[in-house]
Amino acid sequence: MSGVSVHVVTFGLPEKIDVLKSRELKRANRNAVSKAGTKGRSIVKATIPVKTGLARAGIRKTTRSAGGTAVAKVFPSGPHRHIAIWQDQGTGERHKKNGQSTGRVEPQYFFERAATALEGYLPVIMEAEVEAAIIRSGLA
Repeated sequence: MSGVSVHVVTFGLPEKIDVLKSRELKRANRNAVSKAGTKGRSIVKATIPVKTGLARAGIRKTTRSAGGTAVAKVFPSGPHRHIAIWQDQGTGERHKKNGQSTGRVEPQYFFERAATALEGYLPVIMEAEVEAAIIRSGLA
């Protein structure tokens, strides 16, 4: 299955983060990761090659959190998930039973390209959520 991990660096935010309570920080982190996952899903849907739309309709996002760690996952799902995987990773040369060539699918790597595009949005999303947490806690 295709997947990409991204590490978020909080440029200039440590001072603001130190002010927050642990609970508010966890909530801000969870919200930021959820919004980043939603943005990642929309970027994948925008960059996926469309022939019938079956692969685009099956792009899903989940967010899980435990303690202070939150993880968002964008992945292909549904009955046509194999189409999205083929388009992302490509296939080798394929043949019918009688030996006739049916071609190959060239890899598009749209999950990796979406992760690269998402990296520019991550600091903005994180800072917005930290600012919102500061306002919610009454420290600003």
